[in-house]
Amino acid sequence: MTTDTTIKAVRTLHENGLTRRMISDALDISLSRVGVLISGKSWAEYQREWRVRNPVRFKEHKYRYKLYSRQNYLNGVKTPKRVVTNNCEVCGGKAVKLYYHHWDDSNTLLGMWLCYSCHRVAEYVDSDVTLSLADRYKLVKQAITCEFDIT
Repeated sequence: MTTDTTIKAVRTLHENGLTRRMISDALDISLSRVGVLISGKSWAEYQREWRVRNPVRFKEHKYRYKLYSRQNYLNGVKTPKRVVTNNCEVCGGKAVKLYYHHWDDSNTLLGMWLCYSCHRVAEYVDSDVTLSLADRYKLVKQAITCEFDIT
């Protein structure tokens, strides 16, 4: 909660020529809050005006949180995905970053949110490899052993 003395201090500093950044640092208040206090408007009014003054930045901010892949976003193609979950849909683990795995390029809604480990397994399972992971491991291990065989 901002007190009357804080509002007066912000406005006085602004009238004396200090920038919003300097006021923010001096009083330990966020830059946007300083802007609101200087203008004397409500937060909603301040946001509306900011959107009008910064249309490009607002558009970038608005689409940053959409569930579209980065490459498609850069190309201007919106790829729909299922709503992101909080946990991996396979192992149920809570991950900092979830990856969207889909198996049908024509319908990206057919997909699931996975942690990194489960996504790697899903990519392997969906690949056209006929050998199981265990069989492939044994073949690679045998090849490396033969390559570095010290006898």
